[in-house]
Amino acid sequence: MSATPPTLNGLRALSVWMFIPWRGAWIAEVDLDPEVVSTAPTSGPASLVVGGVTLKGTIDPRGSGSFVSSATARVIAGGGAWDTVLDPQSWGDDAGVSSTQVYTATATAIGETANDVTPSVLGLSYERVRGPAVAIFDGRDYFVDFTGITQVSSRTPATPDSTLEVLEWYPLEGRAVVSCDALIAPGTVLSDARFNGATPIVRDVDQTFTRAGGARATLYCAAGAASPLLSDLEAIARVAVRPAYLKCYRYRVVLQGGDGRVQLQAVQTSAGVPDTLPLSIWTGMQGVTAKVLLSSECLVSFIAGDPAQPKVEGWKSTDLPLEVTVDATATTHLGPSSAGVAIAGGGHALVLGDEFMVELGKIATAISGVGGSYVPSLPTLLLSAKGSTG
Repeated sequence: MSATPPTLNGLRALSVWMFIPWRGAWIAEVDLDPEVVSTAPTSGPASLVVGGVTLKGTIDPRGSGSFVSSATARVIAGGGAWDTVLDPQSWGDDAGVSSTQVYTATATAIGETANDVTPSVLGLSYERVRGPAVAIFDGRDYFVDFTGITQVSSRTPATPDSTLEVLEWYPLEGRAVVSCDALIAPGTVLSDARFNGATPIVRDVDQTFTRAGGARATLYCAAGAASPLLSDLEAIARVAVRPAYLKCYRYRVVLQGGDGRVQLQAVQTSAGVPDTLPLSIWTGMQGVTAKVLLSSECLVSFIAGDPAQPKVEGWKSTDLPLEVTVDATATTHLGPSSAGVAIAGGGHALVLGDEFMVELGKIATAISGVGGSYVPSLPTLLLSAKGSTG
């Protein structure tokens, strides 16, 4: 039994159930002593003393309340706000957007505090779409510690408390049942001669403290730095949603056939995509075709998320093609509203204005007067051009 009876904001608790994940915020459900039901909190800051540790969190009104002589309070680590839905926001910096910029601004917006242990550059720009604030971590390890601070990092190894005793071990599931008076943290390395040399590492903790029955815990262990429970959920989601086919991937051109299709090489092999056989190009505009420069970069996606329908859908704007064709079945208009049309690098602008057409008319008249009989079509064509555009 814990030497320090559990309390919430100084009120006696009969029992405390805690779940502490490898990644994310810890959560506690506290059953309060019937004698303090009238003063039981249902919202606001929480100071939870359990297992000899004082934890800082927030009482979640969605999971707290009382009935007759019983009262329960749900406490979420820190501000309990990482599930808050935020509006979109963008960041841009020619020197690179720091992860600290994004994490700090987002945490501040929801009343949390984030410590970016190993800052990184996210890119020249970063877009946070509308959705839960926690989405900004995008696969990076993070957790809310017992003081309520969000640490953007992996957990470090921890030494088990001297009172920890392994009662049961299920190696196929990586699950241990233990008794322990102290609060157990993910990252704790279990040591017991009965493991025959193995050293299971705790990833997720499911621990219950009671005044009468001491403290017992179910520990979910894994060799890799990941939550077994979260990994199982992610695996189910991957099978159901197939997110790999909802993304765009960077490729470079290694060959283009006479039919316009291109053969590609994956730029980032770590993305888990293969080099491709010839793919069709979806330009986004009818009538535009190109002979592309080898090594040009493009994006490949999948129509309706179907692995049988990959397509090229976009090109890097700084890579120019060798040849380009713009065509239409009726009329191709070139700059109908432009003041000028630049051709061949823009050295000379082709502008068919009024002055040009006046001079063109003079030439046509002169040719007709001095020798138009031997070039009967030229004056007609010139005058026709003048009449149709001037």
